[in-house]
Amino acid sequence: MLPYIQFRLVLAKKMYKQALRLCATPTDSFSFSQGLIALHDSLDNFLGAIATKIGVPLQLMQRKNSLMQTFQEIETFEKATNPSFVLDNRSEISHLNTIRNDIKHQGIIPNINQALTLINPINLFFEKYCLRYFGLNWRTISLADLIKKEEICSKMKVVEKLIETHNYKEALNSMAIIKFKVFEESILRIELDNSYDLILPPSKEREERRKSENIFPKEEGYFSDFRERIKFLEIGIDLRYMNEFERLTAKVGFNNNKEWKYVLNHDRNWSSTNWTHDISIYCFDFLIDCILKNQEKYPLLKNKSVSNSYTFIAKEEIKIFDKNNILIYTISKDQTVEDSFLPGRIDRQWEIFDPHDLMISFSTETDTPDQSSTITGFLHKESLKDIELVLRKEYRDENGGLALIYEGNEA
Repeated sequence: MLPYIQFRLVLAKKMYKQALRLCATPTDSFSFSQGLIALHDSLDNFLGAIATKIGVPLQLMQRKNSLMQTFQEIETFEKATNPSFVLDNRSEISHLNTIRNDIKHQGIIPNINQALTLINPINLFFEKYCLRYFGLNWRTISLADLIKKEEICSKMKVVEKLIETHNYKEALNSMAIIKFKVFEESILRIELDNSYDLILPPSKEREERRKSENIFPKEEGYFSDFRERIKFLEIGIDLRYMNEFERLTAKVGFNNNKEWKYVLNHDRNWSSTNWTHDISIYCFDFLIDCILKNQEKYPLLKNKSVSNSYTFIAKEEIKIFDKNNILIYTISKDQTVEDSFLPGRIDRQWEIFDPHDLMISFSTETDTPDQSSTITGFLHKESLKDIELVLRKEYRDENGGLALIYEGNEA
């Protein structure tokens, strides 16, 4: 399905849900009137999506069409191949169109009891033609469908279901974790992974943080808040609203004594009083908006990730040094090292722009049975002539599935 059509369908569903909420209080004529306008806008987008999908001529779509004109153009287009074709619910949709125009252009208050009878047949119209033209169940269309990353999309749909079933507390906690996964988790993992220390030695503060039982994202430096605001404003997110989102949900970190177990730090206002439908919907819509803006900044291109590991064979004695050029390990002549990692080796060539590009990392057995220790250091450039490499290359598709394995000698 074309992204433009998908967006219109999702927008139609969002307006439809808004219409149902506003029309759910028939004693409030102002809210009910807004609900009918939202229902009309939902139908307008839905019919526009159908017209685009079936190929109504562009010159017709470019005209300033009313709802009923679009309705008629779809029916006329279908009759060209099926003369007996008729779109359902013309009278109800025409009635809604008249009421909407009276409200919007003349300020006439609708007869709520009469207008209520329109909602069920229009819902049936959505369900029937969503399945016919798009092969989709109208009830399951969600704003989350616009999220490109499958894991996040499915998690947001679970949240939507939690809200629909009134499990607001669980929904708010789940959204806090999703926000953490999208914006902070990968950065925090890198910050706390000691395998990067050789390149960027950690500060004493970071070393202390690694010893903490519970670790949360932390801004460092005097201008951190200013930089954070710029980072979010670049993609159209006001950090004040992000902070409000965290206040309504939670700040998320992880427990350092377990394997990345999420921990939630709630605001003092966290209580059943605020576990409500309105707050849940506000947070859901805000988080969806943030995720969509973030994914547009870095489009998810379909590409394969490549992982290289090497069997390292020393034809002569090879010395390995730390960042201060102090000897830390010696590989003996004719020794074979399995599963070594050589980040400076790209496409069967060395890309050496700096001495640190000659980094090597591998595991070696220790004196303690069933244990190993990781050696990470640097080679000297003159050692390259004294090594032989056997490459194992793995390709993974955009979903992480193993696509191809290659293994062979390198020159």
